[in-house]
Amino acid sequence: QVQQCEAYIGKFTEQEAAHFTKRTETRSPVTVVMDGAVTAQSKLAIPRLLLRNLGFLSEKSRSHMLVDSSRMRRSLKELDRIKGRETLKVGIVYVGDSQEDQNLILGNAAGSFQYQSFVDGLGWQVPLAKHQGFMGGLVRSGKDGKATPYWASEKYEMLFHCITYMPTDPQDKKHVGKKRHVGNDIVQVVWSDHKRDYNPKTISSQFNDAHIVVYPLSNGLYRIETYKKDKVAAFGPLVSGMVLSLPTLAPLVRWTSIHAYRHVRFQQEGYRRPYHTRAKYIEETVSQRYREEKAPEDMLSYFFPDDRDVAVTLLKQGKSTNSPSTAASTNSPDPERKTETTSYTSRRKTPRGAGSPNARGPPNFQGSPKSNPKGLGSGFIGYQRPRAEGNLLSKTRGKH
Repeated sequence: QVQQCEAYIGKFTEQEAAHFTKRTETRSPVTVVMDGAVTAQSKLAIPRLLLRNLGFLSEKSRSHMLVDSSRMRRSLKELDRIKGRETLKVGIVYVGDSQEDQNLILGNAAGSFQYQSFVDGLGWQVPLAKHQGFMGGLVRSGKDGKATPYWASEKYEMLFHCITYMPTDPQDKKHVGKKRHVGNDIVQVVWSDHKRDYNPKTISSQFNDAHIVVYPLSNGLYRIETYKKDKVAAFGPLVSGMVLSLPTLAPLVRWTSIHAYRHVRFQQEGYRRPYHTRAKYIEETVSQRYREEKAPEDMLSYFFPDDRDVAVTLLKQGKSTNSPSTAASTNSPDPERKTETTSYTSRRKTPRGAGSPNARGPPNFQGSPKSNPKGLGSGFIGYQRPRAEGNLLSKTRGKH
C-alpha cells in the first residue's frame, strides 16, 4: 500500500511539473495600458503607480503644495517639538534608615544595593548630554546630573527624576535644585529603608498626587503601599498590601506609575493626548494656513521638472486607469489562453429560488442543471489549479 501511494504521489508530481513548465513557456509578459494601447514595457508604469497610491492622480487629491516661506518653516520646526507619544516624568525618592525630614531625604546622594537594583530595572541609564528623547525638564549642561533612568515604548516616553542621580550642593541646605523636579512630579516612587511607614506629606508640594512606596522585607520580598489624593481615581495594578519579588517589582511599579499619571492628567481640563494635538496642529496650522492651490499638472511637474509633458501624460493615464472601462479591459482574460481548471466552490447552502429555479447559489447568481450539475453559482469560483488525473485522496482514502 505504501508503494502504491508513493507511485500515485510521483505521478501527480510529474503532471504538476509538466503543466507548470507548459504554462511558463506560453505565458505572455506583463502588459501596461497606456492611452488605450498595450505595450510590453513602460518607463512611466512605476512612477504612475507610486503617484496614484499617494493620491496625486485622483480627482480629489489628498495632497497639496505648501507655500515655502520662513513662517512655514518655523511652523514645521514647532511641529517637530510636539511629541507623538505620551510623555511622563516620575520622581524617585530614597529614604534611608531613621530619615523623616525632607532636607535629609533630598540630600541623599546614594542608596542601598537593593535600591540601585530596583532603579536599574525601571529603565536604562541615558546620558543627558547626548539624550535625544524626552528630557522631562532636565538640562544637558550637567546641572541636573550626568545620567538618569529612562524608559520608552511605542506609546510612552518615561523619564525618572531620581534624587540620587542629581548632584548635591553642600551649601544648599534645602536642596532647591532637586525639589524643583521631584516636588513638581505627579507621581512619586519612594524606596524606604525606614522601619516606620513613609508619610506622603514629608516632601511638601502642591503636586505629588500619587505615591508608590516600596518597603524591603527581611525575607527578600517587597511590600507595596500606595497613596493618592481624594480627587484621583483608583489605579493599579499594584495596590496597598501586595508583596512582590525583585524580578516583578520594577515592571509592576513602572506600569502602576503610568496608570496613576494618566489618571491624573486625564482629569485635567483641556488635556489632549500628544498625537491628537499633533494631528490638529498639522490640519489647522500647516495644511490650512500655508496651503497653496495648484492645478494637478503643476503639482506633478515638480516631480518631472525637465519635461512637463510627462506630468500631463501621467495624469491622463491615472484618470483612464480609474475609469471602469479601462479596468475591465485591463483585467480581462486572454481569449487565446485555455487551461483546464478545477473550481473550488463554497459549501454554504442557500434557499431555493435564488437566481434560477434550480440554482442553489446566492441571489442574482444564475445557474442551470446542465451547465452546473451541482447547482452552484458561478460567482463562487475562487482558487483554481490544474486538474490531475484521478483523485489522490479518493484513491488512497481508507487504505491506511
